Amino acid sequence: MTLHTDHHTDLASPLADDAYAAYREQLVAEGLLIPLGVKGLYGRGGEFERVVEHFDRVVTEAGAIFNPEVMRFPPVFARSHYTRLSHIRNFPDLMGSVDSFMGSDKEHRALLGKLDGGERWEADLEPSEVMMVPAGC
Repeated sequence: MTLHTDHHTDLASPLADDAYAAYREQLVAEGLLIPLGVKGLYGRGGEFERVVEHFDRVVTEAGAIFNPEVMRFPPVFARSHYTRLSHIRNFPDLMGSVDSFMGSDKEHRALLGKLDGGERWEADLEPSEVMMVPAGC
C-alpha cells in the first residue's frame, strides 16, 4: 500500500517551510514529535499522547450529561464517497489515494526488479477502493 499526494507549487515556497521551523525543531527536541523521514510526517511521543488523551477525557466528562454516542472511524473511507465531495476540487494537495499491487507473481518480480534497480515502481500499483480521510481543519 502506498499513499500518493499531489502538491501545489505555490505552497512549496521557502517561506512556508521556514515559518515554523524553530517551533517544529523544539517539538522534535523535546520528543513530542518523532520525524518519520518524510516532510510533514511525524509520530507522536508519549507526552504528546498523554495531553491528547487528557483533553479527550475532559471533553468526554464535560459532555457526558448529553449522553453522546461515541463513534470511531478508520483513517480511510470509500473512494466512491470521496469523489462526491468538493475536497478533491478545493484541496487537491491534501488528497491521498491508497493504491495496492494487484498483479501476478511475474509482475511482482518485475516490480521488485524496478525497486532493486532504483527505478520508479508506483505505476505498477492500482487505485484501491479507499482514499485517506481528509484532515479535519
